Amino acid sequence: QLNVDHGNYFVNVIHYSENRGASYARNTGFNYSTADWILFLDDDVVPDKHILDAYAGAIRRYPYAKVFVGKTELPEPTNTWTQMLKACNVGYFYNIAE
Repeated sequence: QLNVDHGNYFVNVIHYSENRGASYARNTGFNYSTADWILFLDDDVVPDKHILDAYAGAIRRYPYAKVFVGKTELPEPTNTWTQMLKACNVGYFYNIAE
């Protein structure tokens, strides 16, 4: 389990006047970071409550790994667009971590 009681946190908010896209935002966050590890989550992701413990465990088990990928579970389709995406298997790579 992670020890989060030490209070050694630093948050820097970077705001742009226009939307530059998810890749630009991730690259900016990566470039500004001084952390040993970075966990990226999209704004439409609801992470499991144990996500940090899972990644901390993976880091301890595989200390020389460069990238960790978690499983993403997509919600059931609710309209024609999302039904089409599911039928075409566009999100097949979301289950790469299984």
